Amino acid sequence: EKGVFVDSKKRRENIFLYVLAFLLILSALGLALYGYFFYTPAQNVTIPPNLIQSTDLVLSDETLSVEVDLQNRTKSLALLTATSGINTTLGVVTRIVPYISEISTDGTKQNRGITSQEFFAFIGTNVPDIFKRALMPDVSFVRVVDEGMRAGIIIQTNDYERTIVGLTDWEKTMVSDLEKVFGYSRQIEIKELVETVTEMEVIKTTEVYDPKTKKIKLVTATSTELVSTFEEKIRFVNDDILFTNEIRKNIELRIAKGRSGKEYLVYGFPKRDTLVIAGSVNVFLRLVDRLPKTN
Repeated sequence: EKGVFVDSKKRRENIFLYVLAFLLILSALGLALYGYFFYTPAQNVTIPPNLIQSTDLVLSDETLSVEVDLQNRTKSLALLTATSGINTTLGVVTRIVPYISEISTDGTKQNRGITSQEFFAFIGTNVPDIFKRALMPDVSFVRVVDEGMRAGIIIQTNDYERTIVGLTDWEKTMVSDLEKVFGYSRQIEIKELVETVTEMEVIKTTEVYDPKTKKIKLVTATSTELVSTFEEKIRFVNDDILFTNEIRKNIELRIAKGRSGKEYLVYGFPKRDTLVIAGSVNVFLRLVDRLPKTN
């Protein structure tokens, strides 16, 4: 009986150790899973690793990418102009790379940055063909924090003269074509006084001397008069926009301004082969300072 008692005690101790080891393993596994799901740093991958044709023509602070559908212009424009995830610190330049997914000849999927021709094609049908044909394939679309969120486009041209001809033709619709992309509105507020004329009954009482009674009596007469009232009303109309010339930093600029004084966009050539279109003169000059330096 004594030997049986000792054997039983060892068996109980072994079972206890097995249970304890199992619980420790479960605890360690639980801690590892908890750390993986809750404490793993977020991976900030903004550009697909196999994205091609994504040359940056301006020195930006951060880069985001957005997949667009060239067949769905409205959706693509909405995605392109969305500001979600953009650093809103004053002066920050964020490059947004629109790309499409294609199936290559070997059946694999690849992401390709859209060309400048594709970029301007889904901006609108008014962009002249002569302008698009004069452009190099790469395009950089940026959002700049400067008195609000402004936009900019940097492209290179392989034919300066044809680009100028195309831009001059495009000026007729450029402001309206870039309205959604650049995020401005041509609607301006007009305040005016509106006159309302109404008929009003007026009662007048006058003193009249009566020679028979030799007394003054009051005579009441009723008449109708026109009375004007003025009310301030506000209406919204499209601003009248004109392009004017201005020289800044030895660069000839074409600035689209409204009669209201509002500045809509500006474009110019800081270098003969580089065109910059921006939402304001300040943004234009900021982007010029960010252009890569060449020897």
